[in-house]
Amino acid sequence: MNYKVCTKCDTNLPATTEFFHVQKRGLYNLKSNCKKCTTKYNKSKWIIVPKKTEKTCSHCKETFPLTNEYFYTKTTKAGTVVKKGCPPINKDSVSFRSVCKKCNSKQTTIREKRKLMIKYIDNPFVRKTKYDYSKGLTSMERQRICRIKNKGYDPETYDVEWKKQWLEKTKANRKYDYPDGYDVVPKSLIQKAVSDHMTDAFIANRLGFKLEDVPVDVLELKRKQLKFYRDVKNKKN
Repeated sequence: MNYKVCTKCDTNLPATTEFFHVQKRGLYNLKSNCKKCTTKYNKSKWIIVPKKTEKTCSHCKETFPLTNEYFYTKTTKAGTVVKKGCPPINKDSVSFRSVCKKCNSKQTTIREKRKLMIKYIDNPFVRKTKYDYSKGLTSMERQRICRIKNKGYDPETYDVEWKKQWLEKTKANRKYDYPDGYDVVPKSLIQKAVSDHMTDAFIANRLGFKLEDVPVDVLELKRKQLKFYRDVKNKKN
């Protein structure tokens, strides 16, 4: 049988796994220190954290002794994930709640009052709406009705009134005068108005160039030419 000497306690022990831990690079694939010396060394590094004897309530911010007289206990069942990325708990763990017993009893009474007061209209805990809505409406429909009423319109006649205002604004912002009876001006009338007024873009298009490439003098000559041709046609007719 092979023997090995521990480098710390200088004891000659058999080179087996009963007295030494396994290490591939060591002699006989074992560590240089024996198991007793390694346990002593590891225990010297341990930091003993003292257990908490007091706890502060998260609601009233007062400190109480950590006992069942002041705090309720809660049990987390095995298989629950306490933190993200951590494995689930193997055993059921018992811990104290963050709120003391007095604050917990106050919160329970408030919850019970809220449940009872939901039935009444004068409920201070229920958020009151600005307008009365019909049942079965979605949140998007309620938001639309609220915006319409904030502007001072009736939701039933809003589409007709909005269309009238839109037509008045578009007629006031039109560049050229068009005949009445058209809510939406067709393209043929727009092209006719552009040709009648002979804009710079229209003349450049007739020449077959871009507006940037044509000088101002050429545009004016072409405009005069088109006016002359139109006057001649009108006299003939």
